[in-house]
Amino acid sequence: NLSAFYGILATEDNRCLIINTSTGNELVAFAPNGIIEYSFPDVVTIADSILQECTTIEKIILPNGLKSIGESAFNGCTNLRNINMPDSVSSIGSWAFSGSAIESMNIPNNVEIIGDHTFRYCSNLSYIHLPNELQKIGDYAFSECTNLIKVNNMSSSELYHIGAYAFCGCQIDSIDIPANVTSIGYYAFLNCESLKTVWSKNITPPTAIFSGNNIWDAFAGCHADLAIFVPSKSYDTFITAPGWSDYKSSIVDGGDYFDDEFGD
Repeated sequence: NLSAFYGILATEDNRCLIINTSTGNELVAFAPNGIIEYSFPDVVTIADSILQECTTIEKIILPNGLKSIGESAFNGCTNLRNINMPDSVSSIGSWAFSGSAIESMNIPNNVEIIGDHTFRYCSNLSYIHLPNELQKIGDYAFSECTNLIKVNNMSSSELYHIGAYAFCGCQIDSIDIPANVTSIGYYAFLNCESLKTVWSKNITPPTAIFSGNNIWDAFAGCHADLAIFVPSKSYDTFITAPGWSDYKSSIVDGGDYFDDEFGD
């Protein structure tokens, strides 16, 4: 019984412990006790590991005004299928939803970084909408999301980095790499067996971030007929760039499509 220990700092249902900080109310403890559905109180921050490995929870309603979701907040919630994501959210911690049963997610436009492992092992996740302000996708962010077939809005984002193993084992068949991406980690799309078409809008090939064993292989295990379309003016640069040169036979002059976008 939280109220017995913390008095007025506990919510009336004795589920939540809330403290007031300089930035607003922070949810720092939660008593799950076999709960299946829960509507969180008005807080701006949900602390790390707040519901980690709560296997009974199926639905969560987050409050409008929420800004930050801590690391591993819902990690291992294997039956969590339904969760709203308020537009106010600007920070989602590493491992936050890893291993949950969510099926789709619209990430709010204020989120700039999807941390390492954030959605890893979400095997039911089939659709993700990326935010306009997104700048970085961390290592293993969507790794082993084995039913992920649609990544929406990547081309409209501010993305500059795609981490190592970021989409490993996903089922996407096409991906648009925005022109502002400057680096891609090793094995970023490893074993995306359905990935057949990559549109790289980059004038300068993104830097290949190699592993400690000097391996990049960002597209290893992708579809046998993989085609990586690049702007005409960048074709010669791509086929000789470190890492990219390993995919010389898959790199295709994008021709009219890119000429129309970038000009001659």
